[in-house]
Amino acid sequence: MADPPEPLSPELVRMVLNLSTSHGEPRPETMLYVATTRGAAETLVRGLPPQVSIPVDSEPVWLIQLRGHFVARRGPMCQPPATGTVMHLIVHRATPHVRAVSIGGRAVDLRRLGTPGLA
Repeated sequence: MADPPEPLSPELVRMVLNLSTSHGEPRPETMLYVATTRGAAETLVRGLPPQVSIPVDSEPVWLIQLRGHFVARRGPMCQPPATGTVMHLIVHRATPHVRAVSIGGRAVDLRRLGTPGLA
């Protein structure tokens, strides 16, 4: 049986909830997370085949998956903002700076990257 994941810091949880609120969801239904690398997180979230290389792929990150009702704060010019029931955040583990935010309707299986935690 795999070890339980390291818990997210209270500061990081607050930051994630603030981001969720700023994207229209003040109380996400769930917040799952896994420790991984940026390349593995980007590959899983984007649905890329594993052999596709992502720059800075060894950077240690948290992949955080929220469920709720989200609206992007901004989108491409002349297009409505993205909406969806899933928001993914890729957050650098040491700093914690947000490296990527995506909103859509497709949840991913975080178990493909390790043992997920529930915050």
